[in-house]
Amino acid sequence: MNTTTNTHDSTDTTNRDAPLSKKAPSSPFLLVALSYLGMLLLATLAFAFLFWMFR
Repeated sequence: MNTTTNTHDSTDTTNRDAPLSKKAPSSPFLLVALSYLGMLLLATLAFAFLFWMFR
């Protein structure tokens, strides 16, 4: 029996879990799309508020 043989390599960089893009490919796109829509909504509301204040 060889006691120096390590069956578990702690420096192994492979991840057994698939990345988010492999599990659900549309998830990152959906997050970005909703972020852009949220920023567009905030900009539109700010513009409407300023227009209402100075009309």
